[in-house]
Amino acid sequence: MRIYGAGGTSLGEEKDLEAVMLISDIQPWSGGTQKQAISLANALQLQGVSLSLLDMQHRLRRTAGQRYAWFWPHSDMHGGVKVTHLPTLGCQPAWSFLGSFLIWAYIHHKRFQIIHAHGTALGVVGALVGSLMRKKVVVKIPGMEAVQYLKGNTRSRRIRRWILMQYSDRLIAVSNDMAQTLQAIGIHPEKIALIPNGVPCAEACGNADSIALKREWLGDAELPVVLYVGRLAEEKGVDRLLTVWASLRTSVEAVLLLVGDGPLKTDLDAMVQRLELQSSVRFLGPQEEVSKFYAMADLFVLPSRSEGMSNALLEAMVAGVPSIASDVGGNREVIQHAETGFLVNWEDSAACADLLRDLLADVHRRQGIAEAAKNRVREFALPRVAERYRHLYHRLLQGEGSA
Repeated sequence: MRIYGAGGTSLGEEKDLEAVMLISDIQPWSGGTQKQAISLANALQLQGVSLSLLDMQHRLRRTAGQRYAWFWPHSDMHGGVKVTHLPTLGCQPAWSFLGSFLIWAYIHHKRFQIIHAHGTALGVVGALVGSLMRKKVVVKIPGMEAVQYLKGNTRSRRIRRWILMQYSDRLIAVSNDMAQTLQAIGIHPEKIALIPNGVPCAEACGNADSIALKREWLGDAELPVVLYVGRLAEEKGVDRLLTVWASLRTSVEAVLLLVGDGPLKTDLDAMVQRLELQSSVRFLGPQEEVSKFYAMADLFVLPSRSEGMSNALLEAMVAGVPSIASDVGGNREVIQHAETGFLVNWEDSAACADLLRDLLADVHRRQGIAEAAKNRVREFALPRVAERYRHLYHRLLQGEGSA
């Protein structure tokens, strides 16, 4: 496994770097993988890397009032990055995207030297096209659920692993835990680079008026807020959070805000009804701008069953919100327990409830944790992470360990 740091080459030596990024979609309600890709693309462009960003063209995009032929590429701007949406078929999105990307790559082969795919499925697509076009291929594994796409001994999963081993140049693990898991399923250590997720460290919500926001959203300027931001999916463990919250109902006056959407929304809503938590739990759905919710929050919670490296956790720390997260995966590399946050076992409902209760009652302790977290998260500043990718691109093009 390789850990790429900044340095070793100057910006002037790397100014001609050109890359194409692949992501699944760029809808406004997209998840952390897509947001991370856009942020990284912006940061790389600021460091002199020329980027094209491609995603799958979705019919859903028409709801935003855009009109175009579904079979023809369409481009628009997202946060300073030009995104081209390549045609895909609803019945076979991955294979049809492979065809679309191959055509695009053939036409534009002089515009890029590196293919950077976000996700294992698109990594397979990028690796196949890269082998045909003789381009370097970097595949970011965004979360532990993406590793499941490669794990196992079924024929399809063995083929996926073989393609990535044979035709990609680096698999990016965002945490040591993920790197070890990749090695355990047969990925050679020399194929793996460890680069964490990055987060913009400007305090976008630092001047937000928490009291005014609470009054606007909750009708109560003094009500303590516990915040969860993420998908409502099995691996995120929101059901465990609700179990803990139910045990606090009679001893703490606070509200739990759930920002996000996902396949378990209906089940979780039914759980709230069953536990009679309607007065203290609010589903806010997907939000394009989440900074105001961090500004309102007194605590951030992350009850994931597995985690690569949570963008929401990094964002909460930047915003100065003390966090309680599962003792799993990349959380362990971001949080120093009881110093910059708390690592817990959410299955121990009583212990988690006690911690929540104590922290909600102790504003000075929360403030101390928040300040330490803001200092800690600077290590994951997006410009530093982007420089590590730029350095990796340059080293691959120089021929370091290209096979």
